[in-house]
Amino acid sequence: MGKSAVILLLYVLSLSCGPVLAGESCGECHEATVASFMKSSMGGGKGAHVHSQYLTWTGKTGPQSCGLLITPLTEKAAHNLQRTCSQCHVGCLDCHYSPQEQSGAQTAGSHTFAKKPDSLTCYGGGGESFSCHAGPLERRRGDGYLKAEFTQATPKGKEALKNAQDVHAGKGVVCVDCHEPNRKTGNHADLTRTVNCAKCHSKTVAAYVKGPHRKVDCASCHVSLIGGYAFNFWTAMEVSPLNRIQDYLVDAMPPVLVKNPRGIWVPVHVVPHTSGNVNAGEVNFSSRLIFRNIPWVRIQRRYFSSDSYAVTGLVKDPDGGDNDIMAWLNVDRIAHGLGKSRSCESCHASTAQRVPTGFGSGPYKDVEEGEYTIIADGQGLRVTDFRGPGGEPPAKGLGPFMDKWELKGNFGLPELKNRKLYETLKKARESGAFTH
Repeated sequence: MGKSAVILLLYVLSLSCGPVLAGESCGECHEATVASFMKSSMGGGKGAHVHSQYLTWTGKTGPQSCGLLITPLTEKAAHNLQRTCSQCHVGCLDCHYSPQEQSGAQTAGSHTFAKKPDSLTCYGGGGESFSCHAGPLERRRGDGYLKAEFTQATPKGKEALKNAQDVHAGKGVVCVDCHEPNRKTGNHADLTRTVNCAKCHSKTVAAYVKGPHRKVDCASCHVSLIGGYAFNFWTAMEVSPLNRIQDYLVDAMPPVLVKNPRGIWVPVHVVPHTSGNVNAGEVNFSSRLIFRNIPWVRIQRRYFSSDSYAVTGLVKDPDGGDNDIMAWLNVDRIAHGLGKSRSCESCHASTAQRVPTGFGSGPYKDVEEGEYTIIADGQGLRVTDFRGPGGEPPAKGLGPFMDKWELKGNFGLPELKNRKLYETLKKARESGAFTH
């Protein structure tokens, strides 16, 4: 076995994106590509480590759903953590290594490589784990592209969602067909987050930009149901001062529409959170929805973000374990599960949005199954109307928070200015003559 083969084997066994190993294996023939890759988001280049820039729950950057990287690490711990981090900041093999069984007339074998990664590869581990994009999509945002057995929702929600994969996935369109290389940087594997729908739907987009919905994101109409988180409780545990309980999942539910900083209505997944063991004096309540790309946050990222959050409440020392608890809403933009557009009435029957949804059981105090309603109207954005199974009173563990997930403001949908025109367009849509 030659030196390059040995190094490649070490690369596979290391479970990490090691620049030296990558350079001495794949880089033997693809030196420029490997060097370019290390500058990309996939390779962990500058500005790619968005997660690690969140340092406190109560600072200017605000809280974020996946937790904080604030614990000093020993050299050994950092080495081991690299194996975990490399599940997102990947190496050449994570995308292009596609081993096949070799049997009979099949010529492909264990050293098979693919130029274009398929969607299962983007999901992580050949689709066998949540190590890459499956987790953030299926669980946190609730807008999985593939869905099927990856679907994260209550059993009832899974029945509604698991076969409702994105229409593009059903036609064999893989992630990198839409998320194309970033031509501004030119770095290998630096892919665009936004997509150019006109690439395949030029006539539709041309009509859309001139039509009455030009300030409405495509996904706002074409994503009808999502799953994912129902709660995230960051709470004190026996072995840790703060641990995330993320077991709660929602039934299939429609997204909520909010207006982003560019004035575009986008669909979002609203998830109530708590963060225990905070300093009450450092908690600043949000007067509005705070989008994560705003100037004062100072988070370096390579893309415009329509994700947002709001700090909405404080519970002081409810039981001694969590000390002071901050209540907040995580509001992530969603984009997948595209299909047939929602009905006209779903947006225009009322300016208020009401999304009742059930949630599945988890281990936070006595909170098990139940239901709440997300409301976005002229008075604000809130999670309210908590109930237990079968309409029973809600669990006592929710008592301190039932009025804490509420943000004042106008979150109502626009009122119809021309009812006659609306009825005309509605009939045209029903006949197939008007689509945008």
